[in-house]
Amino acid sequence: MRKMWLILTVAVQTAMGQVPKVGLDAKTELACWNIEWFGDTQFGPTDETLQYNNVKNAIQSADLDILALEEVSNTTTFASLMADLPQYGYALASYSQTQKTALLWKKSLFRRYQSGLILNAYSSVFANGRLPLEVTLVSDSLNHFDTLYCIVLHMKANTGTNSEKLQAYYDRRDAGTALKNYLDQTRAGQKVAVMGDWNDRLTTSIWKDSISPYKNFLNDPTHYFFTTLQRNQNGETTLTTFTNSFIDHILISDRLKQHYQAGSATVFRLDNYITSYGTTTTDHFPVYTYFYFGTGTGMNEKDLSAQVKIYPNPSSSSCIVETGNLVVKSMKAVSMLGEQIPIPFVCGLPIEVSKQQTGAGVFQLVIETEKGVLVKKVVLE
Repeated sequence: MRKMWLILTVAVQTAMGQVPKVGLDAKTELACWNIEWFGDTQFGPTDETLQYNNVKNAIQSADLDILALEEVSNTTTFASLMADLPQYGYALASYSQTQKTALLWKKSLFRRYQSGLILNAYSSVFANGRLPLEVTLVSDSLNHFDTLYCIVLHMKANTGTNSEKLQAYYDRRDAGTALKNYLDQTRAGQKVAVMGDWNDRLTTSIWKDSISPYKNFLNDPTHYFFTTLQRNQNGETTLTTFTNSFIDHILISDRLKQHYQAGSATVFRLDNYITSYGTTTTDHFPVYTYFYFGTGTGMNEKDLSAQVKIYPNPSSSSCIVETGNLVVKSMKAVSMLGEQIPIPFVCGLPIEVSKQQTGAGVFQLVIETEKGVLVKKVVLE
């Protein structure tokens, strides 16, 4: 009888319900999820194996295309998770803090052009070193996808004494200012999504209902849009332990908004499918939103490639690159050893890539244009 009771108990704990598939074949999903101290044996859920399986099964079942994660706290455990989810490529933040951010993407749809931490000069206001992770994705299969810049955030939390909470509020505000300046100056006119745990509301701040620290973005609706704003205004929450605490957000640029499915931002209430979700898995709910790249003004890499001609290739001395009507922003040759050689150019004129510049070898020619990033193979014998 006792054995039967134990079996029944385990069944109730692990099989409350199947997490539904929310990924749709005709659309592209962007999502963020704080997976509370994932893999850490001292903090967060106490049953590490159960948390691991719940997170893995939720990601597997939901079938999202792009997912930003926060609080990845054990890199070995995370590596195991990625091995169990081979359909995803990933980038993991390299800063020293335990709680790291990561970005996952469907390898069948996207490939990474580059990734790394940004805004190093503002490390102190980004939770004393929890810098934003920026990942650049391109796609060969999604029509009008263009280049997408995904930025994963985990802002300073509202914890500690009142003076510490006030300082955290100022840090979030200053970090938001630094982020917007970066986007204004570096990513203007590009498709950008900033996803993650912003640790504050958009309506009023969780610090004494002060002005939201992200008012600077809200005051610039021409260029930026929070897909999560309406949900926040509705009084929804992304925390299991507090009401009216919508602190996980997805911000998009005006270029990306052209592909946004209006009103699609959703709080994924996994507590309806995972038993004791808040204590076994995480204290945050995921947030996701839909995009449609079937129409729009962007170009995928195949469209870009058709406009670029490189000849002769291979070459014994140099080759000429013609970029048609594309506006080139930068060009570099990357050797097989990873060495990056900037290639000078004048917009509108043929560009010469010579062995004198690069030396002999096989190179990836990376061409960044206003329409996206293109990578071409060049051989200089």
